[in-house]
Amino acid sequence: MTTPADARLAPAAGEQSDPFRYGWRYRRTVGADGAVRFEQVPLRREDLLFPEEEDVHLTSDRHERIIDYLRNSLEATLDERPDAVVLRECNVRWRDPALCSPRPNLMVIFGVRQRRNWSTFDEAEEGTRPAIIIEVTSPSNWEDDLEAKLEHYDQAGLECYIVVDNVNPLPGGEPRLRCYRRRDGRLQPAPFDAAGRFPLPKVGLWLAPKGTGVVFSDAVGQEVPDHVATVRLRRAAERARAEAARAEAEAAARAALEARLRELEAQLRRAAPPDPPDDR
Repeated sequence: MTTPADARLAPAAGEQSDPFRYGWRYRRTVGADGAVRFEQVPLRREDLLFPEEEDVHLTSDRHERIIDYLRNSLEATLDERPDAVVLRECNVRWRDPALCSPRPNLMVIFGVRQRRNWSTFDEAEEGTRPAIIIEVTSPSNWEDDLEAKLEHYDQAGLECYIVVDNVNPLPGGEPRLRCYRRRDGRLQPAPFDAAGRFPLPKVGLWLAPKGTGVVFSDAVGQEVPDHVATVRLRRAAERARAEAARAEAEAAARAALEARLRELEAQLRRAAPPDPPDDR
């Protein structure tokens, strides 16, 4: 299989002192005694471009949080479309056997006939291909997302490619979005709307940088909250309802007590002996 011209990269600084800085895989070996052993082998930088299914990659907390938000938002939006799936860290086997198998951070696929437990999505077998691929950059190999992977996805015929570049942020610290759509047979930089958002084709969401991450919004500009924020809002609403119910119960109890006190006072007045006659 072929790789992009710049796929074979020299070891980065620190790679020799920390051989597991990119992650690892386990290699099965059979010893002279016939015993099967598994050796932990460090990944090389070039392994990040076209990984094996069981490779373990090391990423940062921010990287994972951005991907979590993107995946949860996309899945929630496409939940009622049975032919649409959102896959995370799943290998792709293209119909063209000359192309290597990448593992995108996220991909959106339409036209899926049946949901499976994929570790590799096979374009020829499934009869459809990824429509949108999203990569979130990492400090160790951000150039790959901007160059080698862009070239690879272009060769594969991808329609939409998005890079959330949080390694080379905007002046305000927000991630830099690099978005590409196929035009004239090539993946080319795509325009944003007047609000600085990028529309995802066939999804109905617009993507924009915000803070140290990104945010989706709908056609009217309503932002899609992340899952944690949604849970926090639901818990806050539940606490508010519980507090209102408690206050209402306390008010009802006070009202009942005051009514009982008034009733007892009336009973005392009725039971009290009459005042003695005035003998004067």
